[in-house]
Amino acid sequence: MRFLRFNTLSHCIFLATGLGATGSVWAQDTADNPLTLPVIQVEATRTGTTYLQTPASIFRVDAPAQQQSAQVNLTEVVKGIPSLQINNRENYAQDLQLSMRGFGARSTFGVRGIRLYVDGIPATMPDGQGQTSNIDLSSLDHVEVLTGPFSSLYGNSSGGTILTTTKEGQGKDSIELGYSGGSHDKGRSDIILQGGAKAPNEPSYVISSSYFDTDGYRDHSAARKVLNNAKLTWNLDDGSKINWITNYVKINADDPQGLTREQWKANPKQVNDANNLYDVRKEIEQTQTGLTWTKPLNDQNELYMMGYLGNRQVTQYQSIPQSAQNNPRHAGGVIDFDRNYYGADLRWTGKELLPHTTLSAGVALDFMDEDRKGYENYIKVNNQPSYGVKGKLRRDEDNTLWNIDPYLQASWQFLPTWRLDTGL
Repeated sequence: MRFLRFNTLSHCIFLATGLGATGSVWAQDTADNPLTLPVIQVEATRTGTTYLQTPASIFRVDAPAQQQSAQVNLTEVVKGIPSLQINNRENYAQDLQLSMRGFGARSTFGVRGIRLYVDGIPATMPDGQGQTSNIDLSSLDHVEVLTGPFSSLYGNSSGGTILTTTKEGQGKDSIELGYSGGSHDKGRSDIILQGGAKAPNEPSYVISSSYFDTDGYRDHSAARKVLNNAKLTWNLDDGSKINWITNYVKINADDPQGLTREQWKANPKQVNDANNLYDVRKEIEQTQTGLTWTKPLNDQNELYMMGYLGNRQVTQYQSIPQSAQNNPRHAGGVIDFDRNYYGADLRWTGKELLPHTTLSAGVALDFMDEDRKGYENYIKVNNQPSYGVKGKLRRDEDNTLWNIDPYLQASWQFLPTWRLDTGL
């Protein structure tokens, strides 16, 4: 594979408690001149502490300066993190399967039991299902993975938490073009525009767009993906900071489905159904936008607000036999839904209101309205079935889900090198 790049310009409540010793780290440059390493801040614990000072089980991965991968799957960034397992990285009709310390391991597709965030905006729905398809690796800055009990502070479906953050525009306006290619006619091209703020109260920006396609290793496993991501950042004179993030993703993917061991031994490239009778495939289109705002009220108090909304449309053709759909209660072999989702998060942080103590309290709300339909995956022409097409309506549902997740955290530095962190 070749890589080229050109640079031109809450229904449950949990208790999470940690106790840790803090310290400093430095590298020995010479015997007399120690080299101090840069301080790494972590955001996942919401306490504004450094990586080495937090007692939470957290891992941070910075995006490499020089990309040496296709930048399509999240596995290219988070591989090797303890307790995190990712499967199905080449079946684009099923998305990635994530499991963390057992959470999400029983999900047959997608991400369940693990909370996902993209630039502070949830990528997990109130029903607990999340997707990684809208994470843009081209403009990625870093990923934080929270694997311990502290992840429960994120409320619904938070057996673990993954937070991805996009870069902020810096310096002069510039443009970056990239291309990667490989076997099975795999190719990905992208363009990144970025620039820093030229005057106070003006935004810096990062705009990224990419196109990926592949014929796939297996028969009937081709995929095409368009991903656009934009981030505007304002650092205002009053000390507040605003991020506006807009994201669009569209995927068309064939699904070869899983094989039995006998099928795999006979031919690992084959489709589960040798005749590909139902033309199993999936179409996804999602648009979302969100805003985060951080405002210091004074030296001791700070407010954080987040709001977002989005729309997700999915049409999936499955290989459910016609005989199974003869049951009048069956939902059919085609899933078709149109989902609107939105939410908000409000948080207050107080520092030194009590000696050596930081308090944080907030509430997150998420809502989802979904028009879900099911169709037969066949039609009859001259009394002969034609498969892999949208047939008679079998299911028509209006689903509404919501969750509310209040949370409270406290951090107490009761000794110079010891601190207690707790949350509810």
